[in-house]
Amino acid sequence: MIVFNSLGLVILLIGFGVGWAAEAIGKSIWSESVLVHRHLFFISGGVVVVCLDLLMRWRHSPDAKLGRFLYPSTGGQLMFVPLWILSGLAIAAAIRGYQNPRPPRNTIAPATVTEALSKNCVSKEGRFKASFPGDPQQSVSGETTCILYADRTKKVIYAVRYTDEARLDGTRLCEAPVVEALLNSLRDAAIKDYKGTLRTENPVTLRDFPGREFIFKGHDQSREVESRQRIYLAPGRIYQVFVVALGHALDRDDARRFFTSFDILDEPPEDTKGQEDAKSQE
Repeated sequence: MIVFNSLGLVILLIGFGVGWAAEAIGKSIWSESVLVHRHLFFISGGVVVVCLDLLMRWRHSPDAKLGRFLYPSTGGQLMFVPLWILSGLAIAAAIRGYQNPRPPRNTIAPATVTEALSKNCVSKEGRFKASFPGDPQQSVSGETTCILYADRTKKVIYAVRYTDEARLDGTRLCEAPVVEALLNSLRDAAIKDYKGTLRTENPVTLRDFPGREFIFKGHDQSREVESRQRIYLAPGRIYQVFVVALGHALDRDDARRFFTSFDILDEPPEDTKGQEDAKSQE
């Protein structure tokens, strides 16, 4: 069984060569950009394959009219499918893949979206507040809740994740080795999820709550992503505030405002506090 013809092999080799050359040039020009990845290879090489295959078919068997663009024998083919169709699908997949970075797998999956929230989010259950660039969605998975907004235009994810941890009481928060070990573990898990490399990290505090800020680079499939995260430890709860982005979005004003806006509330918001007091009196 012939799975490809000689013309198809030649066209594929030319397409691969152009794709590899385009990727190499992209790496030298955009050394910090996602364009250095396989998207550039598939798109540029795919365009060449489509053009060459259609050109060969257009020049072959004029009497076949439109059929020459579909017959395996009038151009390059793989498994009896014309190369221009296969390459077109590869280009579409590469373009589709150049979308938003996914959130970490351990952030919201498996989870159920429970409600849509305002971009100026004040969470009574989470006892925190944060200003998102747009209206986020809340999802819950076991003891973990994630408030997430995905900016599909700028290809950035903004999220606040909190996990209830009953063993994390005020006494343990005063034990420096325990705090350091937990922060190191959470940092390593976040970086491992993206097969990333730590770039910078610094200790941070939010009032009296100890924390850690770090930036790392990693990969989401074939895409290069960058993430800035802050982790805070509070009595009974772990907070993770993070931005995951393609390109250089971490330096944008939206990201800076998002991190600056985050705060842990000592008490429920005013509009819900009265309701809780009424319930306790009943």
